[in-house]
Amino acid sequence: IYQGLCIQCHGVKGDGNGVAAPALMEQPANFTDPKTWKMGDEAFFIHVIRRGRKIMPAFWDVIDPQEIRDVLSYERTFLKKGKGREQVFKKWGGVRFQRPAPGFSGPDRREFSVRGEGIPGRISQSPAP
Repeated sequence: IYQGLCIQCHGVKGDGNGVAAPALMEQPANFTDPKTWKMGDEAFFIHVIRRGRKIMPAFWDVIDPQEIRDVLSYERTFLKKGKGREQVFKKWGGVRFQRPAPGFSGPDRREFSVRGEGIPGRISQSPAP
């Protein structure tokens, strides 16, 4: 999912330097920087993926809630180890490792998942007549 929808802007390394980044009016989020993750909690980032923010489009009608959670877990793996990472995880209530959901198309890496509530149900849109 990340490779298909996110990599063009956020880049292979998650640093916001994807091939499309130079053409954008704003720099895409840099997932390797603790400052990015201090912008909000898990619900904030889920909302950004679902509804979009600034130059980022909404993906609520493209990927389902579990896929959104998988993408967020994958994006978190880009956060560098160190003090900033510990502060983010403490703010989010700790982390645990988990395998990605079945069908997740990201590279074979251990995934982060924050303990917390589930994602609200997906809003479906009726096809045009």
